[in-house]
Amino acid sequence: MGGFHSVTQLGEVYGIDDERYNAMKSWFSADTSLVRRLKVNEMTFKDLCKHPYLSFEQVRVIDRLRKQKGNLTGWENLQLLEEFTETDKERLMPYLSFE
Repeated sequence: MGGFHSVTQLGEVYGIDDERYNAMKSWFSADTSLVRRLKVNEMTFKDLCKHPYLSFEQVRVIDRLRKQKGNLTGWENLQLLEEFTETDKERLMPYLSFE
């Protein structure tokens, strides 16, 4: 995925329920400088589909926009589309680069 941006993401790991998460969250920290950002304009459709925070429909929209408009320049290309909510933006911002 690119690394953990926040300790709260441990709660999303399969097999870690709320009780287990609360018991161990204080043992961990997340170094955001180690998060690997994915280059949206360079990745293939297939590679974008591998990201757990992107749905197949969202990847289709990104791919369609890249074909229509060329390189995407930032979130402004996606924020008005119904496939991308504000929650999606918050989850994906640390992981996507539009360079």
